[in-house]
Amino acid sequence: MRDSLLLLWLAIGLGLRLLDLGTLPPWTDECATLVFSLGNSFRSVPLNEPISADILLQPLQPNPEAGVGDVFQHLMGESTHPPVYFTIAHGWMRLFPPVNGLASIGAARLLPALLGTALIPAIFACCRFAFGSRTIAHLAAAMMAVSPFAVYLSQEARHYTLAMLFIVASLTCLVRAIRAIVGKDTFPGWVAEIWIVVNSLGIAVHYFFALTLCAEFLVLVGLTLAVARSHLDALSKAPWRNVYLAIAGTLAGGLVWVPVWQGVYGSNLTDWVADGSPGTVEPLLRLLAWSIATIVLLPLDRFALPTWAVWGFGIATIAFLAWAVPLLYRGIKLQMERNDRRLPMQVLGGVVLAAIALMLGLTYGLQKDLTLAPRFGFIYFPAAIAVIAASLSSFLDGNLSEKVTGNERSSRRFWDSDHRPKYSVAIVLGMAAIGSLTVANHWGYLQTHRSDRMANLIYETSDAPVLIAVTHRHHGDTGRMMGLAWEFHQFQSFKPSWDRPPQFLLAHQGDDAHSSDNPTLTLREVVDRSPRPIDVWAVNFNAQIDLAGKKCDRDEEIEVEIAEYRYKLYHCFSS
Repeated sequence: MRDSLLLLWLAIGLGLRLLDLGTLPPWTDECATLVFSLGNSFRSVPLNEPISADILLQPLQPNPEAGVGDVFQHLMGESTHPPVYFTIAHGWMRLFPPVNGLASIGAARLLPALLGTALIPAIFACCRFAFGSRTIAHLAAAMMAVSPFAVYLSQEARHYTLAMLFIVASLTCLVRAIRAIVGKDTFPGWVAEIWIVVNSLGIAVHYFFALTLCAEFLVLVGLTLAVARSHLDALSKAPWRNVYLAIAGTLAGGLVWVPVWQGVYGSNLTDWVADGSPGTVEPLLRLLAWSIATIVLLPLDRFALPTWAVWGFGIATIAFLAWAVPLLYRGIKLQMERNDRRLPMQVLGGVVLAAIALMLGLTYGLQKDLTLAPRFGFIYFPAAIAVIAASLSSFLDGNLSEKVTGNERSSRRFWDSDHRPKYSVAIVLGMAAIGSLTVANHWGYLQTHRSDRMANLIYETSDAPVLIAVTHRHHGDTGRMMGLAWEFHQFQSFKPSWDRPPQFLLAHQGDDAHSSDNPTLTLREVVDRSPRPIDVWAVNFNAQIDLAGKKCDRDEEIEVEIAEYRYKLYHCFSS
């Protein structure tokens, strides 16, 4: 019966991940996934001249002639990501026919959704091994199934769910190694070899997997030195020999990417991580917001909901956290008091804390703000789920739940009956499930890039022909416009009255101050040659706009930002 519960968690997790999977247009990074997985290149898109949506979307058309070699060539030449996921996605996308001439975004998102579902039995197995408890394993599987953050990453056509599968496997090997060291047991060579393969593949899926490995190393060193400081000679004996083998093999698997990393560090594709506020408290607040989404995410979308609803859900979130955080803290304390649970709690909890410390160290130390995007939390998310599950299990253990309620009988009478602690677990899981529905219905704050909203604003505002202009530095800017073009492409099906498809201008902006590319001048020349009337939408145009003498008036009545798109509207007339 208890084993059949895992099938229930799988069914729930898969159902949540498949909800509304193909509705939203692809955002910037998803366009990159599609283009490179198809074996295509962004460099085929013309720059510095008006182009139609069809031309802009050509790299999203399946290319039967492209192979894995093309995927590798274009990815390594134009992007900053390793190739494993994209080569897998290349074969995957060949299984699905195009939709309206373009690669299916639903198919592209289905692969990470299935990989995200596979995380459910993976975390079950990890926790079953680490804690020796089916209860904790089932709670971890249930939390992975309904966590809003897990569903969010699973519905993105990106490589994070595959990376997390390798993280779960690596954490399992870490627990095995530390258990062998602390218990002076054997650490088999075949486990070390598996660990090497897992870690090497993990880095080849996402370079930030290396941050998880750094966190694991810190925990490994910290815990083992605490145990072995009075017996340092043990560091030269078994099981350390195979641990050294695993460390050396992992280093070798990572060092092959050093030449690539050197190029990544100076790439303009990564400049955006320096755009945060690393000298302020903002990164801490962002990290807190992303972490909260592990267990709760109520509808907080101010564009889709009335203000009173956003405030109401915000207050409800704070109230829930005021109750849940002390509850989880008490559960962690209880698990730490148990000799059989202390070590895995130290290992997995240590990985969470070390990974967060590394993120903040890079943010405040190197001015590379890794809190700007919620998705980077994938490096510690599986370990966090395991710790939360272990904490919640305290309230399903009869002796432990009595200890919880007995210690607080005077202050928490409402929760003091025998069955109330079990209700606490149900409430946490229920709130997480509601958060997953929030994600699936696009009402949360994790999904910020919404080209559908920008496209609808243009559709509802402009009566004249439209020119959408963006400054172009790299394929990220192209992908951002592709999201808009994708939505306009869909207008042909569900908005038949749309008879003025926009033109797009990618005005290249060179990195060198002496570059001959001048987006300000490019925009002036294109507007000067365009027939009138025309509405010029400067979207994320990071250069001066000078349309003086071009009979263009800026529309001051509209907002200036929506869904990560900053824009200005100019109405240009013939006289």
